[in-house]
Amino acid sequence: MNLNQLKKYFLISLSLASLLTINAFAEGERDFQITVNTKEIPLNNNVGMPFVEYDRTFVPIRVISENLGYKVDWNQDKKLVTINGNKKVELVVGETSAKVQGNKVAIDSAGKVASVLKNNRTYVPLRFVSEQMGAKVDYKQTPKLHIINITKDGVQVAQNDAPEGYLRPGETKDDVLRRAKAKYTEGNAPGKVSDKWIDPDLRAIYIDPFNNNFGVQLPFGFGVYNYKQFKGMDPNKYWVKIEIDDDRFIPYNDHFEMATGENQWGQMKKEDIAALSKKYPLDNDGSLIAPFQFFDYSKFSGTILRTKGYNRVVSPYHGDVIDYKATIHQDGEEHVYKFKVVYGRVMTDYTLNKYVPKDQRAYQKNVFEKTNFYNSKDNYFSRRLPLNWEQVK
Repeated sequence: MNLNQLKKYFLISLSLASLLTINAFAEGERDFQITVNTKEIPLNNNVGMPFVEYDRTFVPIRVISENLGYKVDWNQDKKLVTINGNKKVELVVGETSAKVQGNKVAIDSAGKVASVLKNNRTYVPLRFVSEQMGAKVDYKQTPKLHIINITKDGVQVAQNDAPEGYLRPGETKDDVLRRAKAKYTEGNAPGKVSDKWIDPDLRAIYIDPFNNNFGVQLPFGFGVYNYKQFKGMDPNKYWVKIEIDDDRFIPYNDHFEMATGENQWGQMKKEDIAALSKKYPLDNDGSLIAPFQFFDYSKFSGTILRTKGYNRVVSPYHGDVIDYKATIHQDGEEHVYKFKVVYGRVMTDYTLNKYVPKDQRAYQKNVFEKTNFYNSKDNYFSRRLPLNWEQVK
């Protein structure tokens, strides 16, 4: 399969209903688009939507800060936002000044503009981000769009007090290698179950979340590699549904919470859970299907979705095996299979040198190489057959 065909696997909307509405929310006649170090930021009612007031562009401070690598805390009683990173920023909603490293500074150069609480989200003028958080802001307008590009050297993805997702506490490299090399049988759904049945060639597609051409910040999904055999077939009669079948994740509301406001969390909505059990046409033109959403470095981790008891999503550890279930339906005939997928993501030179601390690079590169998840800078994807297929219906 050539590269153009592989690209089709990723040209999809990666969304959990409201989780990833990545582009454009109306402000008058213009919408907004914000990127931080080339990664587009999700803008929706949960994380906040920029607006223009007093001839200033106001942006939601939490989602910007977390994507710049800062940790954000909210004190409801004091209406106080505390941002910690390479410097400490404190601001009280409604006040025209903030504290940066203990020093009082104006929110805006005019000294009259205050931070704003709107729909349970705190907003500051865009200029505050550039002047007080050490970021470079490029701002331009088109007839239909406000385009905001924010860059900052040395950005590290915010850790937010969750456990490290690479090693379990106390583990060594050898522990990871043993786990990743556990004996499983690669394969696909068992052979034909009837004369008219077409075996779907289902693969796990791994990518580098921080270095790919598709704007995808998730570790893996699935693809039906022989989708052309289903060309033209009715999507209501020929479909596949791939679901996590692992008690570390389900029931979802036992393990995860969704943001409902500034530092306010509640249950996942029914429509968001339903999106995790979506049916995909077998004739899907090679699109990526059923992407794994519970990645601790994703754009919505800790901002929109988090693991209960932590400030962000806690992913499986490198080499862990996740239990899945696939329901395959073909013209009235339906079968259910269970299988396993090794949790992992591709590591490229770019990500290694940009996001991994210098003293850990050789160590991590060695582990990713030995587990076959390390690729060259131009090869940011990998595909593998699922493991231990078992027909259960």
